[in-house]
Amino acid sequence: GVNVTTGNNNVLIGEVAGYRVSVGGNNTHVGTRAGYYASGSNNTFLGYQAGLGGTTSAPYSSGEKNVAVGYQALDAFTTGFDNVAVGYQAASAVSTGGSNVSIGYIANQNLTTGVDNIAIGAYAGDAMTGTGYSVLIGSFAGSAINSTDANGTVAIGYQAGDAITSGQVNTAVGYQALSA
Repeated sequence: GVNVTTGNNNVLIGEVAGYRVSVGGNNTHVGTRAGYYASGSNNTFLGYQAGLGGTTSAPYSSGEKNVAVGYQALDAFTTGFDNVAVGYQAASAVSTGGSNVSIGYIANQNLTTGVDNIAIGAYAGDAMTGTGYSVLIGSFAGSAINSTDANGTVAIGYQAGDAITSGQVNTAVGYQALSA
């Protein structure tokens, strides 16, 4: 936190962790380059480049109330808010999206602007970009969804809904339900 000027209550541990925190407060950044470009408040980033931040010049990444745990989890956020990303590259493309929960190996990996999504499981929702209001639980659940035309999808189970690319408010429950 070499740039901290008026920020308070920050814990920054690791090589250049929280480097761009200047006025943000109540942050915990642990790991090499964790929260490097993050300037917002109330963020918790644990792991190599977790919460790195996608805005590399002033005003930097000002998103707030985010939690990222894992290698490059939530590393592209800009103004994204209220996101939880746990796992290797979980929610790694989220820029402005908010209120997303991404837990698992590359869960919601390509999500950028989507809001109010829950993806739990390896590869769950990994192709989504702007989709919102979806619940995907299970490895590969909703893994082919790539359109906002699939808003409101619920897919629970291994590969559940992995054939869905668009089509709103679908529900798939069970092993390979609505699978290719």
